[in-house]
Amino acid sequence: MSDFWVGDYVFVKSKGLYGRYHKDGQGGSCLVSTDSGIITTHISDISLAEEPEEPLIKSNQSSKNNQVQKKVAAKKEIDLHLDVLDPTRQISQHRMLDDQIEACKKFLNAALEARYRTVVVIHGKGSGILKQEIQHLLK
Repeated sequence: MSDFWVGDYVFVKSKGLYGRYHKDGQGGSCLVSTDSGIITTHISDISLAEEPEEPLIKSNQSSKNNQVQKKVAAKKEIDLHLDVLDPTRQISQHRMLDDQIEACKKFLNAALEARYRTVVVIHGKGSGILKQEIQHLLK
């Protein structure tokens, strides 16, 4: 039996990964859930780690003619459906794609700055143009 509780935030020394302690295995092994998936390692290969605070990124937001710096939490997922991005705004058909791409660029930059290894971009079905543009951004 180990000194870890299910859900403890741990560091896997040999892999250089952080994750959540999942459960004890046989012969001193244990399971750890990481961003890369669930891995099996020896109990001596993990140590308790300090819980990360939600990464904060700086965002410039215009307030009349003044630039104001505001900290916002970086997210791991973005839904590019227009009714989710800005439900109150009515925009023309030709501006939709530009606004969605711009929102995706900002999201990806924030995710890079927050050093996320994986993110989710929800682009919907449609005609596939937005999906193609996102794939182009990721290359």
